[in-house]
Amino acid sequence: MHLAFCSGWSNAFSAVSILKDIFVQRGIEHHQLPEARPELLPIDEVAESQRAAAVEQNFGAVAPGFVQYTTDLLSRDLWLRPALAPRDRSLVMLVRSLPPARLRRFLTISTVRWTTA
Repeated sequence: MHLAFCSGWSNAFSAVSILKDIFVQRGIEHHQLPEARPELLPIDEVAESQRAAAVEQNFGAVAPGFVQYTTDLLSRDLWLRPALAPRDRSLVMLVRSLPPARLRRFLTISTVRWTTA
């Protein structure tokens, strides 16, 4: 869901087949993945309020729901997951900025590099 939010449905679905192959190659099974709804880390309400205000100022007029979506899906869910390292959060932000044609190449190269680090 997070990948779809950040990069679009087509990119998210393209990534599924790529990641499936990588998981098979590395012997990663579904029961080894983190919980879908873990207990989240505490949020810094002051920083979150400032972030939401900045998003509202930059995008509120052209995309009214953007503040709410970034708050609900990113700031209050993705960023607060205890199993996600800063590197993982950065990966999500990088992937969302890539055009679909470059996503497959990026995921193949970065997954090999980052999962062996």
